[in-house]
Amino acid sequence: MTSIEKERVEDLNALDLDNDADGYTPYYIKVRVDGVDASSENPAYATLGGYMFGLLPDGTPGVGLRVYGTFDVCGDSGFGTDFDATASAEVCIPYMAKNDTATVGARWAEYETPYATHNENPIVWTE
Repeated sequence: MTSIEKERVEDLNALDLDNDADGYTPYYIKVRVDGVDASSENPAYATLGGYMFGLLPDGTPGVGLRVYGTFDVCGDSGFGTDFDATASAEVCIPYMAKNDTATVGARWAEYETPYATHNENPIVWTE
């Protein structure tokens, strides 16, 4: 994780969420991924979006924001077709927190791995 950026509520207007985002502030979790283990599955088109969670001050996850299509203010949570053991990718995962709290960390917990939440071993970053 390279940063967590608190952004403008107006950013959410482009997503046409109606009133679903009222009372929430968007946060963008920025992550840099450098290469992969040669034994890993092909990471082309892989994404962190389903496994990365924003954390609130009490350690619980924030509200996820799944974006299908483009969301120019945050970019992409995927690695792209040319990502391999020699490549790097900067990705952005949008999360939301109630206006009176903050997103202060992130948790990566991919299913069916030792880091899965149900195994109680997720990787956690805090600012």
